[in-house]
Formats: sequence, C-alpha cells, structure tokens
Amino acid sequence: MPIFRPRKSDADLFRESTMTFGEHLEELRVCLFKAVAGLAVGFIIGLFVANYLVKFIQYPLNRALSNYYQEVSERQVRTKLAKLQAEGLPIPGSPNEVAAMAVRENLLADEILIQPAETLQELPALYRSAREKQAERLKQLQAAAPLLERMKLAPDDPRAKLSDPEWEQLARGVQLVKPTEGNAAAAKADMPPEVFDRALAAIEANKAPVAEDLAQVSAAAAREIGLCRATIARLAEAIQLIDHIKLPPKGQEEVVTRKDLVRLFVWRPVEEDARVRAKSLSAQEAFTIYVQAAFLIGIVGTSPWIFWQLWLFVGAGLYHHERRYVHIFLPFSLILFLIGVCLAFFFVMETVLTFLFQFNDWMGIDPDPRISEWLSFVLVMPLAFGIGFQLPLVMLFLERIGIFDVKAYWAKWKIAVLIIAVLAAVLTPSPDPWSMLLMGTPLCALYFGGILLCRVMPRGASRYEEIEEPAD
Repeated sequence: MPIFRPRKSDADLFRESTMTFGEHLEELRVCLFKAVAGLAVGFIIGLFVANYLVKFIQYPLNRALSNYYQEVSERQVRTKLAKLQAEGLPIPGSPNEVAAMAVRENLLADEILIQPAETLQELPALYRSAREKQAERLKQLQAAAPLLERMKLAPDDPRAKLSDPEWEQLARGVQLVKPTEGNAAAAKADMPPEVFDRALAAIEANKAPVAEDLAQVSAAAAREIGLCRATIARLAEAIQLIDHIKLPPKGQEEVVTRKDLVRLFVWRPVEEDARVRAKSLSAQEAFTIYVQAAFLIGIVGTSPWIFWQLWLFVGAGLYHHERRYVHIFLPFSLILFLIGVCLAFFFVMETVLTFLFQFNDWMGIDPDPRISEWLSFVLVMPLAFGIGFQLPLVMLFLERIGIFDVKAYWAKWKIAVLIIAVLAAVLTPSPDPWSMLLMGTPLCALYFGGILLCRVMPRGASRYEEIEEPAD
C-alpha cells in the first residue's frame, strides 16, 4: 500500500519559492527590459565594427563561389584545349597540365576572341613603351654602378666622397635591385631582403654600407644591368619582326567572320574576379546591410547577458533548492549556443552553398548572390543552430521538473527524431535537404546526449512525492 510523506500546507510549501501571476509578469518585464538594454548596447558597439563583420561573413560565400567558378573554368579549359589538341593546333602544354596550373595558382580563365590584324597593330606600341621603360631603368642602373664601385675605395680616397646629388642618384639606382618575386637579378644574386634594407638605409643616410652588403648590392646591380640589356634586345627584335609582317588586305566585299578570329584564354586571380563577390543591387541596400550586421554583432556579443536574464526569469519561478540549476544551466547553455553558431558558420554554410551551386552547374545558371539575401541567410542559420543546440538542457530541465523522465525519452525517440526533422526543415533558411540533414543530424545526436545527461544527473526524489511501502 502506498504511503505519503507528511505534506505541508500550501502556505508553507510556496512560502519561499513561488510567485503570483502578477509578480511573474513583473519579473518578465524587468528581465526583458534588461535584455533589450544589453542588446541595444551591443548594437551601438556593433555600429563601429559592422564593416569588418560584413567582410568576414562573406568568407564562406566567397569560398563557395571560388570553388564553383574554378571547377567550371577547369572543365572548360580542359575541354577546349583537348579540342585544339585534337585539331593538331599548338597549345601551351597538355590540357591536364594547364588545368592543374589553374587550380594550383587559383586562376580563372575567360575565353575571348580577337582579330589578329588589330593585335598586330597594337603590339608595336606596347613593345616600344616597354623598351622605353627598360631603357630608363638601364640608365639609372648604369649611373649607380660606378658610384657603388667608388664606395669600395678607401675612406680617405677623395674619389670615395659623393655629393648630395650623387647619393640621391645612387639611392634611386639601388632601389631598382630590391629583392622581389619578380626581380630575377636579385634572385640570382641570392641577396636576402635584410641585406638590401641595410644597404639602402645606409645610402639614404649618406653613408657607405658595410663591405659584405655593398658587394651583394653591386653584384645584383650588375646582373640587373645585363638583364635590362637582354630585354631591350628582345623587344627590339620583336618590334622589327612585327613591322615586317604585312597582312593581305581584305577585299571590298569581304567581311570579318567568326572563323577569322583567334581564340585566347585570359587568366585572372580568383580573388580579383567580380563573380566571386556578393552584389548590391540598390542604393540603400549597403546601409541596410550595415545596420543588420550591427544587429547581428549585438545579438552574438550580448548573448551571455541575454541568456543570463532569461535564466533569471526561469529561476524566479523555481523552488529555492532548484534555483542552483540556473548557475549550472547557464554556462552550458551559452557554450552550446556558441558551438551551434560556429558549426553553422564555419562548416555548414560553405557545405550547403557548394551543394546548392551544383544545381547551378547542372542547369547552366551562373550564381549571382545579393549581399542582402546572403546576410539574411547568415543571420538565420547560425541563430537556428544555436537555439537548436539547447536541446539537451531543455530535456534535462523538463526531466528536473517531472514532465518527462528517461524512460519516456527512450520510448518516444522515434517521434523525437520526426519532430527534429520537421524543426530542421522549418529553422533552416534554405529548403534543401542537405542543410536539413546537417542540422537534423547533430540535433538527433544531442537528443540522445540529453538522455545520457539525464541518466548521469538523475533527478532526486521530492519530499512530497508518493513513496511505495516496502514489501514485508
């Protein structure tokens, strides 16, 4: 026969732990006001850094667009070069080598058609301009070379002393041998950047560099002079060759057709391609994005404060001995929220975009996303993941207040998975199955993690629960 522990009166039972309905509303009003005030402070702070956030949140979109256009470009280059190779035309390497180069160097290719006659008319002017630049470079290097040799003389030698114009002339010449990736002479001279910096600093201060640095700079200048002379000679030969090419003129009735044009690939770095960046299609859209980004910063930045106020409201309605759960739930709630936000931003978004862009490729439609649509996507999905990741704590809380127990969770797991699938379809901003799967899978894992959490942290028996009489 079941027996009961002595039950206190309602006045004794709810003396320390309950509130009237009016008091609940007042507590809710206070907590909401503090949460909104914290959000407002976060929004104001976000106004100062929203520009950086907009650039940061475009990272998954830019990555997905870059991967999409690189795959399309690689396939197009491989196909067209293979076709040219089959026709017996010369190509710059095998199709596989050129496609691999594009992937390795992060390049996108655009195919253009040019008229050979127009190109031959423009090339001489381009080559002459390049020859003039090389000639000016050679002039400055040749003026600096004897000055470098004079600095190798003994300090007491009158020829070692340079005038102020000569020091300036020497500094301009030395700057031309600065070690860079495109400076072949400096690379051959094997001159470290710090050697160049020390030598240039000494020359700009009208002082002779140390002997070791001076020797390396002199060697680099001599090699650069040889390189300039060779380049000028090659440009002169190219100009002479083009000047002797005379294309047969077209007849009066002849017109230029597509067959008369030459196909060329134009390469550009992925990061410089306009197609891999989001677009703004109206004058006010940029300002709207700025405000929305500041609001997003306010939500994420003040989420600890907002969660604290929410838990304070919940804790106000708990018994005195149950309020300690607020201090246990709050840190885990915040950690799970941030894990969900980071998972959505750094993993899910790019994966979902890659999946969606496959349909663009399949249907032959190039993506051209708007920044406002993307920010809405960024705003909704991380928040949905952050809220969804509260599932274990919600399960533990419901188990604590006696609405469910571990047996009920285990018995209803199939229904729970179905509900999670529906929630994943509702919460994700994109209706594709891939984003639903990426959200539903961790939520299912968190559901069973919540069952484990309830088992590891079982609810203690209440003093007012029914107790079965032990058998004789």
